[in-house]
Amino acid sequence: MRFRSHGVPAPVDTIGNRIRTLRLAKGWSLQQLATRVGASKPQIDKLEKGTRRLTADWQERIATALGVDRAALLAPARPTEVPARPAPAAPAVLDTDPRRQDTRSDTLDTAYPESSPTVSVVSGNTSGAVSSMAGDSDTLPLRGFGRIGPRGQPVGVLLSPSEAPEHVWMPAPLAGVAGAYAVRMPDTSMVPRYQPGQLLFVHPYRTPRVGDPVVVLLGDGRFVVGLLATAGGENVVIERLAPPGRVAVQASLVRGVERIVLVEEP
Repeated sequence: MRFRSHGVPAPVDTIGNRIRTLRLAKGWSLQQLATRVGASKPQIDKLEKGTRRLTADWQERIATALGVDRAALLAPARPTEVPARPAPAAPAVLDTDPRRQDTRSDTLDTAYPESSPTVSVVSGNTSGAVSSMAGDSDTLPLRGFGRIGPRGQPVGVLLSPSEAPEHVWMPAPLAGVAGAYAVRMPDTSMVPRYQPGQLLFVHPYRTPRVGDPVVVLLGDGRFVVGLLATAGGENVVIERLAPPGRVAVQASLVRGVERIVLVEEP
């Protein structure tokens, strides 16, 4: 129930605000809670604001996602009950060695021949990336991110799970999937589908099919993102959107092609 009079804001001891308090205590955004609940971001926003009725079904779903009893959603939020919000994670420590970047950039140039036959790809997990996840059980290692190379071009840098500079939230469909991980879109090559810096979630055991969004893991410690265009042959061929066109990567330079199954809302 909301109370407003003479410009005084509504009190915090409402059911909706209790949900918000519990969500913020975990450091989750509206979208992160919505993903775990299996709902949309606007639906969760309305429940928090009290403009949507918190039915028994909603109580059960939200309480399960938050890991609390249903009664915790109905109790008024008192200042003494509000858990402290976790401190922000330390900034990621990135490798800035220009010699290493030069090596990666030169290899990237040779990975994209100007003329490429219609060939295909090594699919599945051939990268040896499957391992137990470090960090909390409800997070994923951030294994890939963008960096500006020595020639001013964006480069997708890929790390092993043990080298992940940070962990990010884990969508419910990837809970319990060993080896699942996230990367950030490193460049503008997939706009408008994916924006630079957007989180992409990878399931290493979903065999990619033609048309699927994929992460192509390169043997020199980098990655590229695209739509799988062909399967089988000497090259991995992916489609990129900006500018539109196909790119072929020599199969000998590829460690694996893994499927993107979820994307964080920008």
